[in-house]
Amino acid sequence: MRRGHLHIICAVLLAGCVSSGESRSPNKTGTITHQEIESTGLVFSSAYDVVRQLRPQWLIKRGVSTFVPTGVSDTLLDFIAVYIDNQLLGDHETLRQLSPLFVRDIKFLDTAQAQRLGSRSHIHGAIVVRTRTR
Repeated sequence: MRRGHLHIICAVLLAGCVSSGESRSPNKTGTITHQEIESTGLVFSSAYDVVRQLRPQWLIKRGVSTFVPTGVSDTLLDFIAVYIDNQLLGDHETLRQLSPLFVRDIKFLDTAQAQRLGSRSHIHGAIVVRTRTR
């Protein structure tokens, strides 16, 4: 009798450990498209609100914040960099200035991917926005 209970308990515990696959779904981790923004039915006041609602993990710093020696601060970005149409505009607060109506897509690049954006060291990654015309 105890062995039967043990099997049931193990089966329940294992079922709880199995991933539903949602966290890896492109809709939860990949690029945010204009279509996805529209399909939510929500009204967003800025691109920042879009990211905060749909991919909040993108706004969390990754990597190690470091003391930046004088003269190095030009190449080391100790914040999540935001690029809009290939232009570095600042940190994630920059997204508050962009209307979601002009967003074609938004993508998060991790530290390694963000290194391809230029000569700066993106220790926390980057958020890249491509805009569209109305």
